[in-house]
Amino acid sequence: MSTLLQDLRYAVRWLTKNPGFTAVAVATLALGIGTVTTIFSILDAAVLRPLPYRDPDALMTVSITHQDENSPAETFPWSYPKFETLRRNATSFQGLAAWVNTDLNQTGVAEPERLSAELVSASYFSTLGVSPLLGRTFSADEDRGGNPGRVAALSWGLWQRRFAGDRGVVGKTIQINRETLTIVGVMPERFGGLSGGAEVWVPMSMAEKYMYPGVFEEDGNHWHSVVARRKAGVSEAAAKSEVAVVGKRVAAEHPMEGTGAVWGASAASLNDTRVDPALRRSVVVLFGAVTFVLLIACANVAALLLARAAGRGREVAIRLAIGAERGRIARQLLTESVVLALAGGLCGVLLSLWGIETLSHLERLSGIGDPSFLFRFAEIRIDLRVLLFALGVSLATGLVFGMAPAVHATRSDLATVLKEGGAGAVQGGRRRSIRGLLVPIQIALALVLLVGAGLLARSLARLSGYENGFRPEGVLTMRFDPSGVLDTGADRGIVFRRTLLERLATVPGVVSAATGRTSPLSSRNMVAIVSQIDSKRLESKGRFTGEQGAVEIGLHDVSPDFFKALSIPIRQGRAFTAEDREGSTKVVVVSESTARRLWPGQDPIGHRIAATSFFFAENATAEVVGVASDVLYGKPGDRRILDLYYPSLQGGLPWATIFVKTNGDPAAVAPAVRREVKALAPNLPVFDVATMSERSARTFSRERFGASLLGLLAAIALFLASVGVYGLVSETVSARTREIGVRMALGARPADIVRDVVRRGLALAALGLAAGLTAALALSRLLSSLLFQVRPHDAATYAAVCGLMLVLTAGASWVPARRATRIDPTRALRSE
Repeated sequence: MSTLLQDLRYAVRWLTKNPGFTAVAVATLALGIGTVTTIFSILDAAVLRPLPYRDPDALMTVSITHQDENSPAETFPWSYPKFETLRRNATSFQGLAAWVNTDLNQTGVAEPERLSAELVSASYFSTLGVSPLLGRTFSADEDRGGNPGRVAALSWGLWQRRFAGDRGVVGKTIQINRETLTIVGVMPERFGGLSGGAEVWVPMSMAEKYMYPGVFEEDGNHWHSVVARRKAGVSEAAAKSEVAVVGKRVAAEHPMEGTGAVWGASAASLNDTRVDPALRRSVVVLFGAVTFVLLIACANVAALLLARAAGRGREVAIRLAIGAERGRIARQLLTESVVLALAGGLCGVLLSLWGIETLSHLERLSGIGDPSFLFRFAEIRIDLRVLLFALGVSLATGLVFGMAPAVHATRSDLATVLKEGGAGAVQGGRRRSIRGLLVPIQIALALVLLVGAGLLARSLARLSGYENGFRPEGVLTMRFDPSGVLDTGADRGIVFRRTLLERLATVPGVVSAATGRTSPLSSRNMVAIVSQIDSKRLESKGRFTGEQGAVEIGLHDVSPDFFKALSIPIRQGRAFTAEDREGSTKVVVVSESTARRLWPGQDPIGHRIAATSFFFAENATAEVVGVASDVLYGKPGDRRILDLYYPSLQGGLPWATIFVKTNGDPAAVAPAVRREVKALAPNLPVFDVATMSERSARTFSRERFGASLLGLLAAIALFLASVGVYGLVSETVSARTREIGVRMALGARPADIVRDVVRRGLALAALGLAAGLTAALALSRLLSSLLFQVRPHDAATYAAVCGLMLVLTAGASWVPARRATRIDPTRALRSE
């Protein structure tokens, strides 16, 4: 122990005596360790950190499965009758709970608010193993029955915000969609349910109040999810096997006729479904990228230590000459490296704190947080796990970059070093040889990162340039849902919607105002099945089957100015007018793809269509009066479905999105639009307020975030690699001072000297490019699932990256080369 303390004191003393060297080395390591710690904190939060539930490994999600003959299997939520069949027959679980995430309105307060809610069965909390902070959760009597349980449990945040943390809140009431509920409990601070951001929990029995009567009896309405806890002693494989068997029974007892598909059930570990798979892949790729950055930083510091070894060669030789053991000296040098790495690690942790705060800020600005449960960028933190990781990385880093200098110093020829004063040709040659290997390695690692960043950047450009079918400029959007707030009655809110649009049209700066069910790029389509085309009726329950099976179609109830507000071209026929209202002939507008699919080679105007929707109740059909340009409602690359628009004034649903087209900054009219809504319906909250341009940007925010972060890491790697090239070439030029002086004295031109030095630098780059290209070709396949319309082996990207690396290497070599041409031959020869 005393020897170790002595080594530590000596290491600290040596590093403080060389502040310039120490500062550069610590800064380099801080950059590498800080970035890898930041990305590890994301990986830990998204993938590695245990779920905040009791015995989380025993939790599973159970889903309905559906597979068509020519398509892969898909998973779906459950209908309540099928869930009851599952609950009766599955014996592998000690708890099975149904839950669904929805948005509800808190009413009866001065400022109504839209709340994220979960409707849950009584076993939900016990299945997860979560106990309330105050009060209780739901009882079996409140779960399902003739009398719905009019109770609620609050999140910690809602309790603080609306009730100021009053510990006597249990027993008080809260009004949700004009239903008065008794508060029975408050959940722990960090608990947001399986949706991740729930603010209030309500018994599943209230679904008939908050959705519609009869929702529990519908076999084919798959509207809620299921979470389960395995019994002790039941393996995950056994539980999956039983669910598959029970799934066949569910399909037999609740047949879906006319679908031409195989239905069943499957189970998966809750931990495996905790985040979106695309986000998981992105985080793993980024962690691999920062590992490369750390390796480049290690190579740079190793090169610095090798350069410093020239000045310490005589010191080491004298210590060996007076009897010091080579192993003892090697341990001393490794201790210096570890101390240096720990200092870099400490600075790196401080850097990662800033990085995590920046990520949280970006998440708030661009909405890149994962929509699935239990992961938000704002929840990433430096905890003990991350600190231990940073410590381990620092220690390992110190050993990695310190090993080569330590071994090199202790293997030097003693007589030669003492005779030549520590600057012998043999020692210098070996040192430059080792550094000469480090530089191509740095270039290769940087090239791999640059290729990855380039591929993602090209993919993002393709996504951003994808034809969406509308123009987002100058459009303000916000959502509302009058269900349980206004007396919409049989008109489904038609009167309210018509009056609201008339008022919004008078707001200064507003060109047009409209409502629609679905915002483009939002992936919120309500999908139905085509049930009739002209005189051809469905074959069986709600299914029209053509050559390619059931035809799915997205339904959109829109007001007359919807196409005008979003600048969606009408290709044939007309858009809706104010005359397309209740009592008039039912009409629809279809997308171009719909027209081509259902009436190939024909003019669709005047044809008739029906789908499985209340709008087409009692075997009604609607006349096609227009064909609109295709609009992207999901993301580029998602499975595209057909689209059908019908007039909201003929029978739209109560909830909608408002689209306000302005002649200036759309955000500037938001307060006026809010005032008009509040004046018309004081208890109706509007929410999700954003410009259409912001929504468009958010659609690709995750891809933009990944490409930007990988691009930043590649830039750091490129900078470090350039510094490595510059350092090696500078040292080489210094060692060749006599040679260059002689050549210039014999008449060599400066251009010849520059060309020679740059050529040697490019030779190193060529080695690095060869190794880097080989690695990039192999590793770029890992990005294939993250790319859109870009191949992992895209030749243009590889060519651009190689060209950039060659230019920067030439530049890093040119600076010391130009300095070499200023050498005075007389002084160079005299110094020797």
